[in-house]
Amino acid sequence: MRAIGSLADYMKLPEPRCHPLVGNLKGHYSADLKHPQRLLFTIDQNPIPRLPNGGVDERLVTCVCIQTVADTHK
Repeated sequence: MRAIGSLADYMKLPEPRCHPLVGNLKGHYSADLKHPQRLLFTIDQNPIPRLPNGGVDERLVTCVCIQTVADTHK
């Protein structure tokens, strides 16, 4: 992940299937590891870059904090 310029660039890669989570994990992102394990991380920038509609501007996210590796479908 260090070699990628932004979260938006990472999310374009097909293999990790990186995406934001919803529900009780809202604010976290998930990326595939070895099934069923997933890497969960949050944005580690203050303030979090925002779009005019309030969403995250993933093009400007350059720092994340890995939270855990877990099976999020349990």
